Amino acid sequence: NFDSGAIILSTNDVAMLISTNNSFWDAREGKTVRPIDINIGNLTAWDLTNNTLKSALSGAPLNSVYVWDQRSLPSTSLGAVRVVNGKVLPANGLTVATGRPLYVQGDYNEFNPAYLNTNNTTFTRPASLVGDAITVLSDNWSDANSTNSVGSRVAAPTTVNAAFLTGVVETTAAHYSGGMENFPRFLETWGSGNIFTYNGSMIKMFPSLYATT
Repeated sequence: NFDSGAIILSTNDVAMLISTNNSFWDAREGKTVRPIDINIGNLTAWDLTNNTLKSALSGAPLNSVYVWDQRSLPSTSLGAVRVVNGKVLPANGLTVATGRPLYVQGDYNEFNPAYLNTNNTTFTRPASLVGDAITVLSDNWSDANSTNSVGSRVAAPTTVNAAFLTGVVETTAAHYSGGMENFPRFLETWGSGNIFTYNGSMIKMFPSLYATT
């Protein structure tokens, strides 16, 4: 609604970019996550050829997406946003922001296979992920496997190149929230053979309102 609703995406465009049909179990929160999935690769390709937004953006590539989730969900579910297929971002980079928890699945902002799992960010683009909490899901993540034990949810090497701006669950005298090493959240078993590689800045914003465990 940044332009008072003058620009409306077609049903076909929305179906190509966004899905609300998936769900998975978040064992940390103890809730079924109902994500708004955004296919970043499709968004990047669509932005190159579709003129729907060009006039409002003065011809510049799309560089930010804000998701306002107005769905009514039961208390046993957690409304969230998930970015998938994010190896290639728009030319000027991309910020994805939401007031809800945010999940990033698979390699993000690194389209050169030679630089995956390294600190070489030569071909990355400016990127930030902003949300109530940020959870990293590996290239090996399966929604269908999410209810299995953590030992059965084995991660694969995954690289994310983006700033994280997010909330936290504060440590108190009665509750240790995990410290800086758990600032990004994880739902899989990681280890020396399946390392998470992160290049970016982590910024603590506020106490989380939705992902509170």
